[in-house]
Amino acid sequence: LLCETQLFAFNRQDIWGNGIKYFFGWHCLVDTTWILKVNGDTIYPRYDSYFKEGEWYISETYCWGGWDTPETFLGRVNSEVCPGGNNTSQYGERPDGTSNARYYLAGIDCAAFVNRCMQLDFGSGIQGIKNNCFNIDIRQVKMGDALVIPTHARLVVENVFPGVYVLESTPPQVRGPDAPVLIGNYEAYSIFPQFANEKPS
Repeated sequence: LLCETQLFAFNRQDIWGNGIKYFFGWHCLVDTTWILKVNGDTIYPRYDSYFKEGEWYISETYCWGGWDTPETFLGRVNSEVCPGGNNTSQYGERPDGTSNARYYLAGIDCAAFVNRCMQLDFGSGIQGIKNNCFNIDIRQVKMGDALVIPTHARLVVENVFPGVYVLESTPPQVRGPDAPVLIGNYEAYSIFPQFANEKPS
């Protein structure tokens, strides 16, 4: 089994480095906004961000369906786009299956965060991680591997089985690796073959 990403030359430290880029300082110019459906109808209630105007924050915000890079996130909040945070999924989906919130709120969701760190297609969701990586023994996860359940994805920083240190985008913002989390019902996926001399090339 070969995964598409084996065409790229990068390593586990590169994946970690991609995740660390999401920790940066920022402030917002607006902290509330209306979110609309494709037809222009307003979705109630009005979105009030956890992140408040004039305050200083570290790390990018969570937005269900969002896929902002650090650069696009900063560009959007500096252009008066409201940052995401909590309850962004309450605004539902558009007919094409994309999130209504991502068009009006700045941020990144869990799957887009892991996909971007692993240099995969950031719009492919959790299924994209599963399709492009090897399913591995969860006890053997290493830095740069992914943990997934149907509703969430995490990036492994360090394995301290039965727990792991992770980076993840979860409401209200990208966080980690401050304390180990339990693996629980997660499945493990790796872009790297699990051999002694692992290299995705």
